[in-house]
Amino acid sequence: MNWSAQSPNAKLFLSVALAIPERGNLQFKLWSPARRFAPAEWTTAWEGMRTHILSRLRGERHTPGPPNDWLMEIPRFVRADPMGAGALGE
Repeated sequence: MNWSAQSPNAKLFLSVALAIPERGNLQFKLWSPARRFAPAEWTTAWEGMRTHILSRLRGERHTPGPPNDWLMEIPRFVRADPMGAGALGE
């Protein structure tokens, strides 16, 4: 069963994406109910968020919060090991 097909709130989000740090850059994956998260090209709508996240990864000074009122940034932390502290993940 697909949540987006069954939910009365299916149109709550226009799009959902992952920005995954990879060798100094960001891999962009866009949600598609048919394909789950699939690799995609960065669009103009997401470019400000890309710049924002890259500046944070590089330790540069950045503006607080996402660069667009309609975008939300929610970090996902993955534990390096069961006893260790979380590390930035996808």
